[in-house]
Amino acid sequence: MLNKKLLSVLLLSVFTFGSAFASADYSSVEDKGYEHCKKDCGDKYTKTAKITDFDKLLVGVSSSPYDSVDGTFFVGGLANSSGEHFQRVVMNRTAQEAEANRMEAVEYFADRFGLNALDSARVIFVGFEMLDGLKYRIIAASEDKVPNSGWKINDGGWVAIVIDPNGYDLKDGRRVPPGTMFAYGDYLIEKSSSNPRDKKNIHFKYRSNQPIIQQADGSFQINCEAFHKKWGEGRIIGAALFRPLANGQYGMNSRVVISFSSFGDQIDAAND
Repeated sequence: MLNKKLLSVLLLSVFTFGSAFASADYSSVEDKGYEHCKKDCGDKYTKTAKITDFDKLLVGVSSSPYDSVDGTFFVGGLANSSGEHFQRVVMNRTAQEAEANRMEAVEYFADRFGLNALDSARVIFVGFEMLDGLKYRIIAASEDKVPNSGWKINDGGWVAIVIDPNGYDLKDGRRVPPGTMFAYGDYLIEKSSSNPRDKKNIHFKYRSNQPIIQQADGSFQINCEAFHKKWGEGRIIGAALFRPLANGQYGMNSRVVISFSSFGDQIDAAND
């Protein structure tokens, strides 16, 4: 059971924002663009050419108002976040496989950052699944036809969040502030195509390459390593901004670029 005081401090540090955002009028915000394309654009498909230097390049967005019990983007909110549905249903893992995946996250956080995810006095460590209401989706993919409505991104896994009010000293000598997050998870992208035979989903694992630290304006950057069976090692680079809305919902504005490989063929070749 999470300590209520620690939870409130965490939510205040991670999911509250400046007074300029809080006082603004966002009551008219609607997800018109997404719904417009579904209804009026006939869900047309746009093909992106092969991108020089990369085996695969994908672009994702989220820009939809969503409902949340505590302002977070987790199913059930932070206090009730378990990620069980994501592990057992979306990823189709057995209980034993899900636990093994959980321990992989614990070991990675310790090896990469020197973070003890199981130190409950200093860190919250939970399973998570991103809310459907975010409408997190791929809008472009090299050498693929993507519909206007995009390909749904199922995003979930394990997250460690620093709750120590003094921060946390990492193995590289940095001290990160409370609210800093570390993620270890999976992307399962529900691929569709104008060719009805082409229905294979895109799956890859990812893990934080750098701590996720929120800035004063509520934004944060994402830098994760990615691993795909065919395309090999890649990188997820993104940014997100959250805002509470006057209608009681929350707004997530995020942009992410996913590339395989991480740096591109020319840079990789120059480094050989």
